[in-house]
Amino acid sequence: MRIESLNAFALRTTRDPNAPVILSICDDCRSLRESVVPEVFTSLTAAAQHCGITPSHHVVEIHGQCDACGTAKIARTPKSTPMRHS
Repeated sequence: MRIESLNAFALRTTRDPNAPVILSICDDCRSLRESVVPEVFTSLTAAAQHCGITPSHHVVEIHGQCDACGTAKIARTPKSTPMRHS
């Protein structure tokens, strides 16, 4: 499958190779997760049709930070020292 935003390709991991997927991509480690959520694609199709477009396929990519990278970043953040009031 093509990852549009990264101009890259990856192997599909979902059971149905023809099902449209939502790709969740970690911006730090570039890990990739696939989700099949039919109701999201039904809503996207309805929205496009409302605008006069008949979709041939969907591309949904969400960028962010995975749990592992978020946990690692928290562990690396120096702890702040409490302020003393005089």
